[in-house]
Amino acid sequence: MTSKRIPMITTKTFIKKHSRHFLIKKAFILFLCSFSTINLIAQNQTRGNTPYLDIEWLIGNWHLEIPQGQVKMTFEWGANKSYIKYVGYNPGGTIEHEGIIVWHPKKRKIIELSAFTSTANVGTPAEAYFEITGKGKLIHYFTLFYPAGKKFKDGSVAPKGGKKVEYRQIWTAKGKNGLHDIFQTKRNGEWQLVNEKDKAGFNWQKQN
Repeated sequence: MTSKRIPMITTKTFIKKHSRHFLIKKAFILFLCSFSTINLIAQNQTRGNTPYLDIEWLIGNWHLEIPQGQVKMTFEWGANKSYIKYVGYNPGGTIEHEGIIVWHPKKRKIIELSAFTSTANVGTPAEAYFEITGKGKLIHYFTLFYPAGKKFKDGSVAPKGGKKVEYRQIWTAKGKNGLHDIFQTKRNGEWQLVNEKDKAGFNWQKQN
């Protein structure tokens, strides 16, 4: 009985046989990586040239009627549209807080740095950023940093080292000149309305 001879596959033969498949696979992977890189660069260039595209609808003067009177907020371009100036007004027209909104390339977020100028919170700094949730939809997150000894309406006092309080405003554009605002704060790790009576939110109007 004659046994069949099993051909020996040398390393050279194996490489020759599979090199074409390997090269095609490698070329395909490189193509995918290149496409992803080009796409990312294109997105970065677009975002870099127009970093405020998703929030520029805020530019203008906004007012809101509340029981205490009319409050206002203004957004206007800085030099060469490189940043946005933001000012909030108390009833009666006094400035409550003001700051700048700017694109942060490392964080890849639109951030805001501001300070309160009203008597009750004079000098209190705030850090904020914007989360874009859709066309004409965004969330304005901001954190206030109160100094030690600051007394709050509920009777509590900021401890040594100060106290931070987190807020967010859910803003939705309503037509060309409307903005719906839901104002929340974080309590025990959960977002809740600042005041339960304001469940319906607030409706700001832009003044032309």
